[in-house]
Amino acid sequence: MIRRASAAALISVSIVFSVLLFLQVVSTQNEKFTVLYVFGPNKTAGLPSNCFLGENVSFHVGVYNHEGLKRDYVLRALLAGENFTEVLCEENFALENGETLEREVVISPKKAGVNFKVSVQLYLKENGLSSPYKEVFFWLNVSRGN
Repeated sequence: MIRRASAAALISVSIVFSVLLFLQVVSTQNEKFTVLYVFGPNKTAGLPSNCFLGENVSFHVGVYNHEGLKRDYVLRALLAGENFTEVLCEENFALENGETLEREVVISPKKAGVNFKVSVQLYLKENGLSSPYKEVFFWLNVSRGN
């Protein structure tokens, strides 16, 4: 009697595990997405938060395509303050499904101030440039120096 209960429990657990594994594999294959990420200089986690006016500031940007097909993208980096927005760089590129692009972005702020928003925006070219498909940002304080 105990052997039958143990065998039934083992079979039930195996079936549940198999169904869950199947659902995980199937759902991941059908998900279509793009990943946009930003990390600090030298590919570390810390993003710049302070710099001096005119100083070069670097960070890295990555894009991973898991859309299921080749995609054409536009990548923009912007610096925004209270009354201004400055396009720091813009790049057009294409990625095949499963491909990743990583780039170092070097900016040199031309205005001093606190809490400037450095925004990295990713557009799907087919959707136009009216609103970003993905966006990440960080805050940057720019000092005039000594």
